[in-house]
Amino acid sequence: MKYLRIVVMFTAAICCSACASEPAKTKRCSTWNSSSGHTQKKCWKEAVSQLDLNGCAGDEVDAADDELNRVYRSIKIRYKEDAIFLKYLKASQLAWIKFSDAQLEMRYPTYPGDPRHYGSIHPMCYGLYRAKLIRERINVLEEWLTTEYPGDGESCTGSINVSASGNLKSYFFQGCPGSR
Repeated sequence: MKYLRIVVMFTAAICCSACASEPAKTKRCSTWNSSSGHTQKKCWKEAVSQLDLNGCAGDEVDAADDELNRVYRSIKIRYKEDAIFLKYLKASQLAWIKFSDAQLEMRYPTYPGDPRHYGSIHPMCYGLYRAKLIRERINVLEEWLTTEYPGDGESCTGSINVSASGNLKSYFFQGCPGSR
């Protein structure tokens, strides 16, 4: 696992160091736009080698990871008065990190004595799958940042839009379907 991370990080560093030295107009590093869920395709269109493609995948991971960190911080700010929730948020995130690492190991197991089992495309595939897992986690966590009640009048939302006192925020008591 550590070997695979090093390979992805190394190739991303090579690509991004090349991007950093280019003028802003010709940068190939892509970013992930969380509002649309799509990547800018410039890096992918301009890649001419597998090393370039591996770097684009590394950029995808970096951009998704940056977005995940932004969402996580936003949740911590929104629920800053709810110490119990924050305790479980942290536990959930740590468990998710272990889960995503296990998913990557399951998808791309390391075979003893064969570190290049998947070939030169491996860092790209590994990075794209990692970015996919991160975006899935973002989608899950963004539920706690919704501004509207997340259900159709259901009461099973748990901690979503709940204050530290345990009261549902404005929606439940001001416009919940069926409430008067």
